[in-house]
Amino acid sequence: MDSVIAILQARLQSSRLPGKIMADICGRPLITHVIDRLQATPGIDRVVLAVPRDDFAELRPVAERNGAEIHPGPARDVLGRFYSTASRFESACVVRATADNPLIDPFMLSRCIEECLSGCWDMVGCRGLPLGTAAETFPTPLLELLNNCGKLSYHREHVTAYLYEHEEEFLVKRLSVPSRLRAPRLRLTVDTPEDLVLVRRVYESLYRPGRLVELEEVIGFLRDNPGLASLNSHVRQRTWKKCDRKAAVA
Repeated sequence: MDSVIAILQARLQSSRLPGKIMADICGRPLITHVIDRLQATPGIDRVVLAVPRDDFAELRPVAERNGAEIHPGPARDVLGRFYSTASRFESACVVRATADNPLIDPFMLSRCIEECLSGCWDMVGCRGLPLGTAAETFPTPLLELLNNCGKLSYHREHVTAYLYEHEEEFLVKRLSVPSRLRAPRLRLTVDTPEDLVLVRRVYESLYRPGRLVELEEVIGFLRDNPGLASLNSHVRQRTWKKCDRKAAVA
């Protein structure tokens, strides 16, 4: 049994930017940069793509070429897909990441994993990072509870929505972010064409094959180039029914 697996939610269909996870960034599909960053995170033993069944054939070669596993599941029931993936690959803790975040920060994620493995928390995350650079970490048994209790449509669409809706019933830890990484107003996820333009510019300026782009570098680069950082500042992040950016840990 692995101590920690990272389950990467991935799909080819997206209402605002179809096929975004396969968009070219410095000669490679966007999703492969996400896989790289998860694999480089201390504490993660295995990376698994959780994909809709209809996307399995196309994404399987991507996973295999980049040293990741892959598991198919229902397209609309994301929680069910996530739960079935975790059930196949046994682990003590799970990292939930999404394939449209090519600048996930390994440093803070490794700290979250370490805290989660202490056994004291139902979920560990952090607040203060740029949007799209964090991930949720939780003990694997939590998924069974979420799968059993999450009955509403937004519970099934957003894996941890039930926890946020009933947060008073859970032990949630939010780690402090060092000042060098604190930039909550920056948007570094990819949901829209503007997001993709920004991330491509960041990678074109900072990426070198075989080396991860450090989040601190990205923040400094965008502070020096405020016009670039403003490209997607108007984009509103979609969230579950009642949760907003301030309520989530990632």
